[in-house]
Amino acid sequence: MKRFAVQAHKGQKYGTRGYDFHLNEVAEKTAELMDAWGITNPDERDIYLCVAFGHDLFEDTEATYPQIQEMFSTTIATGILIMTKGKNQSRADYISGMGQSEYACLVKIADSSRNLHHSVNARSQRRVDKYTANISELLVVWSEF
Repeated sequence: MKRFAVQAHKGQKYGTRGYDFHLNEVAEKTAELMDAWGITNPDERDIYLCVAFGHDLFEDTEATYPQIQEMFSTTIATGILIMTKGKNQSRADYISGMGQSEYACLVKIADSSRNLHHSVNARSQRRVDKYTANISELLVVWSEF
């Protein structure tokens, strides 16, 4: 998945860096959370990491659900789909929807954590508030798994 996602995001930027920087950060944070929360099954860890690397595919690239489902798995494609906020989807519905997939939920916590870090460094209070709220609400959703 890592190679596929990096190639699909080729030419895109995360701030001033290539998008692969963000994908790697989210995957590293996902691994850190899995370690902290005792997720040790290698097959499960692989699914979490695939969702981490693929988390922005449907939002920012031409990749499709059927393509990811065929290349990887329904579980991975569904995790990525759940992480893709619909244009008319409310923030509350988006966050509560994370309860449909433990993979999407944990990866969204990792993604929000990395975005929070960069927002603090950029001194963007609006984004700091957004990602702090996301993490707080996602931890509530996570506690249901």
